[in-house]
Amino acid sequence: MAIPFPDFSTTPGVAGRGAFDFAAQLAFAEISVSTEKRADLISFVLPACDFEKIAAAQWDALNDNALVENPFYSRSFVIGGLGTIDSGDGITAFAVWADENLVGLFPLRNVFGTAHGAQNIYQFNGAPLVHRDYANEVVLAWLVAIRDGRLPGCWQIPDLQLNTSLHHLICQTALRCGLSLAVTNTYCRPQLIRLDGGFEAHLAQIFSKSRRKEIDRCLRRLREKGTLRFERAATPETVRSALEDFLALENAGWKGRAGTAFLAHGDHASFARAAFTSDATGRGTMIDTLLLDDRPIAMSVNISSGSILFTPKCTYCESLRNFAPGLVLEYLVIENFYRGSDFDRMDAATLADDHVIQGLWNETVPIGTLYVGSAAKTARAVYLARAKSALKPGAKLLRDYLRSAWQLASQTESNS
Repeated sequence: MAIPFPDFSTTPGVAGRGAFDFAAQLAFAEISVSTEKRADLISFVLPACDFEKIAAAQWDALNDNALVENPFYSRSFVIGGLGTIDSGDGITAFAVWADENLVGLFPLRNVFGTAHGAQNIYQFNGAPLVHRDYANEVVLAWLVAIRDGRLPGCWQIPDLQLNTSLHHLICQTALRCGLSLAVTNTYCRPQLIRLDGGFEAHLAQIFSKSRRKEIDRCLRRLREKGTLRFERAATPETVRSALEDFLALENAGWKGRAGTAFLAHGDHASFARAAFTSDATGRGTMIDTLLLDDRPIAMSVNISSGSILFTPKCTYCESLRNFAPGLVLEYLVIENFYRGSDFDRMDAATLADDHVIQGLWNETVPIGTLYVGSAAKTARAVYLARAKSALKPGAKLLRDYLRSAWQLASQTESNS
């Protein structure tokens, strides 16, 4: 069989190339699947240095046909991270090919014997890329690799949507393979879908009267200050320009002062410029901007995957906070969503319950961290994760105290 990718088996440090005996494992797992798409699978555990050897067209095709959309595992996002903020983090990937197609990609980092779905602080979805036409075969190959010791004995998938066909398939297959499952860190994430009746129906059913009055008032006051307009950048050139505006606006606010803006760290800024890109087809990043006399006063960075548009980053001009430019932009984004047809759904990419956007969007989906592996290793991983979670509030208090003490000392020194 001709394989349209480099011979990874000759690359130093690659662990485990091999053909997957699908028929034998299928009989073991007792899973009923269609044989129309059955194929001989070949899988690798790839080191980060080999990610760029995967043909861009194959990676993009897998992204476009994934059972669950995840733009945070797109080629630009993953490779952008490897060259900047994820450099040296020991990221690898379990990759699966069927015939001449890349049909599965499971990025991971090994943390004390547990495979963590690779996720930096700007990736808000840990769902692996599994081709919808080969989903049963790919998930089975991955879980058998866990069971048989080719991969770490427990796998953690963070921020996975729990009501999807991928989650159900993983759970069903894992149990039939004798693996254990656990879910932690559950929360609800807002999503936006179109209601019958359009934008006006959405306002009437979802927005409270007080919220509508607030937005109307802010719109009126902003329009009194100048020309107000909404703009979406989607072409490569306009996205690059809008991203620089976003970086500057974010850095001018509280994130810049706190050192958490992209521009506060050179490698984070480099990551943003590598990850938030658009191609000629409109795939990838779109940036929405609220402009006042052609000056950006609120912006949101969106990334698309299939029929879903994710909204991972936003910022606004703090000098205009009394006019709620961020809220006004969100109102206009919803209006634009109802006018268009490019996307069926928007995902807020939030990481906790009770986000303010839940009062503006009309649906929520369950999110959690899924663990799958041997009983002992899964129990250990869940115990360590819960212990770490219990320590977080104390760690945050200590961090805030040290930051305040440092700021006070700096101010005292400057005044002396």
